Amino acid sequence: MNYFRNFTISILIILSTALSGCASRYQWYQESVYGIKIKYPKDWTVHEKAEGLAVVAFKSPRKDRMDVFQENLNITVQDLGGRPMPLMQFSEMAINQLRVMYQNIEVLDSSPAVLAGKVGHKIEYVVKAEFDIKILQVWMIQGYKAYIITFTADADHYKDYAGTAWDMINSFQINQ
Repeated sequence: MNYFRNFTISILIILSTALSGCASRYQWYQESVYGIKIKYPKDWTVHEKAEGLAVVAFKSPRKDRMDVFQENLNITVQDLGGRPMPLMQFSEMAINQLRVMYQNIEVLDSSPAVLAGKVGHKIEYVVKAEFDIKILQVWMIQGYKAYIITFTADADHYKDYAGTAWDMINSFQINQ
């Protein structure tokens, strides 16, 4: 009986240590204009008002000098012109735009998702180029804005970062 109790306590200590280690890997990023909040890995860099329309981008550290592509996750907030747009209509429009932008696109998945506790949409696709890029986008609409999170990775390294990307996506909050 004593053995079982000690074994159970040991397992609880190991689990507690592992979980606290995971939690401390991340820190919060907050942006006040759009009221967004998201957890990101402490070793990733933050780039506010990043390229294009992104409010913020998070870039992974390079694995080594030969690492030519930094996996990244960015958040875009798109104004819908002061009028509501159904999620299905926005999703169809976004997917059609992707097909126009990228001639060498292969859509792997397009399905419902949850973002910031609201019904949204996700699409996973590969763009064929010098090296294949795999992209995951998750979006939802709140009010007159579309909130879009895009995770981009070298297709060969996508699986290495997908768990981190989902941790970030699942932590996303809107405080407006």
